[in-house]
Amino acid sequence: MVLPPDAFAAYLAERECTPARAADLYIACACALGDERAIGRFEATYFQDVRAIVERLAGDTALADEALQLLRAKLFVADAKERGITNYAGRGDLRGWFRVAATRVALSLLRSRRKVEDEGALAQVAATQADPELAVMRERYAQEANEVLRLAFDELTPRERNLLRQHFADGLTVDALGAVYGVHRATAARWLEKARLRLEKRVRALLVKRLGVTTATADSILAMVRSDLHITLSTR
Repeated sequence: MVLPPDAFAAYLAERECTPARAADLYIACACALGDERAIGRFEATYFQDVRAIVERLAGDTALADEALQLLRAKLFVADAKERGITNYAGRGDLRGWFRVAATRVALSLLRSRRKVEDEGALAQVAATQADPELAVMRERYAQEANEVLRLAFDELTPRERNLLRQHFADGLTVDALGAVYGVHRATAARWLEKARLRLEKRVRALLVKRLGVTTATADSILAMVRSDLHITLSTR
């Protein structure tokens, strides 16, 4: 697997690769150019590494196989300019980047198989609401609160958005998140808590600003947002 120097130089110039990741980017570049030996080496090195994670998420060997096959197509088979491997920019570990990419594909398949409609789920929550205060908040502020939540969510970093979506919408535990990101569960828990607190802080500030409510009222609305977080984030 030897690339023409000009080809790799041009590929490198388009990305913000750190020196420590030059070898990773070299393999990615070769895969992006359709080098069969490079693709074979990539699969032998990285696919088996993520299979256990994908199977754990899918809970089904057949679905895990489908996810990995779809991932192969996204990474290597699409038109040259659209091959997913070109999204690796060399700023971090290729193994970690691929682990996250595989997780996204697996979770996307799982979401596509869900049969419960979000609006129906929200209606069910409202119908069975046991907390009178939350029922009042939902009746009066549901639409505005969801708009604010989406605005605040979009202001988060990509990793923060992924963590919150994977935990609250997809049901990944802290242990599973640690496996996905290749970190200790304590680190995953710390990242998740930081993302949640940042989201809630921004939601609270936007509620006060957009609705003109007091901080106390904003906190009550925020309690409603928390109760519906798994539903709302499943649409993001």
